[in-house]
Amino acid sequence: MQDHLIALPRGATVRLAQAPPVARPWLENTRRFIGVAGHVALLLDLLVDRGIDPNHLLRGTRVFRETLHDGNRRISPLELARIFGNAARLSQHPDCSFVLGQRLWPGIFNHYSAALLHAPDLATALRLLADHSDVYFPLLKPRLLFSAAQCHVLFEDAFGVLGDAATRRFAVETWMSAVVSLADWLGGHKLSWQARLSHSEPAWLEQYEVALGPNLSFGYPYCALSINQHSTWLAWPRASKTAFRMAASACRVPGGRETDESLLTRVREFMLADIQRTPSLPELAEAFGMSPATLKRQFGRHNTAYQKLADGVRRQLASFLMQDLRLPAGAVADCLGYHDTSNFRRSLRRWACWPSAARHVR
Repeated sequence: MQDHLIALPRGATVRLAQAPPVARPWLENTRRFIGVAGHVALLLDLLVDRGIDPNHLLRGTRVFRETLHDGNRRISPLELARIFGNAARLSQHPDCSFVLGQRLWPGIFNHYSAALLHAPDLATALRLLADHSDVYFPLLKPRLLFSAAQCHVLFEDAFGVLGDAATRRFAVETWMSAVVSLADWLGGHKLSWQARLSHSEPAWLEQYEVALGPNLSFGYPYCALSINQHSTWLAWPRASKTAFRMAASACRVPGGRETDESLLTRVREFMLADIQRTPSLPELAEAFGMSPATLKRQFGRHNTAYQKLADGVRRQLASFLMQDLRLPAGAVADCLGYHDTSNFRRSLRRWACWPSAARHVR
């Protein structure tokens, strides 16, 4: 897995996927490609054990409990988000998302699970999770960024289906718990993570400390996990080089499954590749092989708009550079292509991502 790294100030980099041409067909949020056994069945059993009617969990979808035993049953990102939202509202147990995450991986994703199980180290596992997020956890696209000593994982709404705060929170908590649990298990010891979350501090803080560790921050303009880069390179004792190579190869060949991305992920990648210059809507439409009007309709189907998406890419990166790398506003303005720092400061106010907005709990 080769990295395509975009340079940032102070030696930091942001990793882009080695994606095919942007005009290649992408995954829609209504397309049924997510196997129910990997996510829904685990969540269903967890909630049934806690006394929740499974029909309530599946409400608002075309999924029925009787069909979950069909190994070929697939659901869409829209349906999976609805199920996660139902779980967030139905469960009276604040640890539900964390327990689901702890059970999620390596999972039953065929050669994708084998690749995770035999990955040589955490760095490789994180790249697998990012490159094949459509398999491991379709609702969120992990974005890997690297500073001088840290590896950071930021999260993006891959299909525009996490607008509901409770649903997004449940999804982020599940993903964070899944990667922390996987790393602890395959590495053979607990690692020290830093977790930053966009919601306010909850009443059940102890659940976060058990699942993610004590280094927690709330009220950030983005959600992220960070860890010392040295920890990501430590060899995992369960790894098998031959088994990993065979499984990783099967993840890429046409007979297995090539990595698929959503439209929103493709657009974000396109914008990050030249972060100093935001493409206009007509330029973006030309790159994606459609008219501006068609692209606007596509954004609408993903519950977003051109300006909202462009602002989101720059907002997240600016927030990361200021709050994690502690760069001054002038340096961040230069990185994003602003010629006037005062214009950049006006954008910060519009984005509501001043460093003082984040409240550190630990």
